[in-house]
Amino acid sequence: MDALNPVKQWISMQKNFFDNAYEAACRLQDQAIEMNDSLCKSMPFMSDPGKKMIDDAVAMGQKARDSYKKALDDGFTSLEALFNAGK
Repeated sequence: MDALNPVKQWISMQKNFFDNAYEAACRLQDQAIEMNDSLCKSMPFMSDPGKKMIDDAVAMGQKARDSYKKALDDGFTSLEALFNAGK
């Protein structure tokens, strides 16, 4: 039996937990973006620069979300490679 098996299972569990939490957060954020879009469209007094500022902030949030996911995925990949290198 592999002595590192419990550690590998723990890493897999943590990756699974992160993926599920990330997907839930993405769904909430996407829903908030849709609500924000419909709210901005229904407010005729909001200026175009104001709408652009909100859209830019939303795009920046999505970019940060994607880079965070990539960084954690890369970290999990490196961690798994570290424990699989001993085979």
